[in-house]
Amino acid sequence: MDLVVSNMPRSDLASKLLVAHAIFWEKRNVDGSLAVRCRYSGKGFMFSIHQRMNYAYLFKYICERFQLSTTDVIELHYSLPGCPLSFLHNDNDFQMLFIGAKIYNLDWVEIIVEKNSEGCSKRIFVSCEDSCSKVLDENDYLTEGYRSAVSKPYLSREWDSYIQCEGQKFRGGASEFRDKLPKYAIEVGFTFVYTINDWYRIHAVCSNMGTKNCEWHVAGYFEFVDGCFYIDSLNNVHTWKGILRHKKHVRLGSKVVKTCIQEYISYNMSLKPRDIQIKMQSAYGFEISYKVA
Repeated sequence: MDLVVSNMPRSDLASKLLVAHAIFWEKRNVDGSLAVRCRYSGKGFMFSIHQRMNYAYLFKYICERFQLSTTDVIELHYSLPGCPLSFLHNDNDFQMLFIGAKIYNLDWVEIIVEKNSEGCSKRIFVSCEDSCSKVLDENDYLTEGYRSAVSKPYLSREWDSYIQCEGQKFRGGASEFRDKLPKYAIEVGFTFVYTINDWYRIHAVCSNMGTKNCEWHVAGYFEFVDGCFYIDSLNNVHTWKGILRHKKHVRLGSKVVKTCIQEYISYNMSLKPRDIQIKMQSAYGFEISYKVA
């Protein structure tokens, strides 16, 4: 194929791009090559694939570039016009990627790497004295004479698993993340502040970052392709003493309470604020004010 760029200097950037684009298309027509932009957790790189490759090679190569373990729970998917979420799980899916690119006359495709939360390691909390500490309740600091007779499992016990690891996915988007982050902080026993809280980007740090140099932080972004929210940066370790679940919390406001009691309200519209206070105390172990209820 003869490439002719008329009335354009060889040093001109536009000329070089035109030549490179034409060479790419000529090569693709010969060996079925396709350009790929691969993204994971806010990072990415570009490379080329061809039909002589197989899925196993592609999967291993992507894991090596992002330093992921092939034993992790990892999913690959790509998007085509009219089909924003196409799974890439095997050799058949890999070949269909090329067929779809040919049908829609695409010169490149984007592959999204997703690490499911099932493969996430559990969070660790570290105090200055004990590197194997756990989430504590107020009762843990009381003598036996002042502790509650029975340690009741509250409905909020699952909240401490809401924030787990980098790559964690929230299918409900940023709104789900904003709902779960305060609950996580309430159950674990710390407070945080937002440094960025936009519709597509959220960053929160521990309230003790300035006073006690705590490095806990979490950041994430909204993914336009699948409408989900992903954590791309997380330091889930608190290096100060005082990680303690309290019955009262500054983040335990009307929004959190509403999500907890909306099921009860649906079949009992006559609930009074005092009834809601009792329900939050008995079912979740939290004390809320009459105003919040």
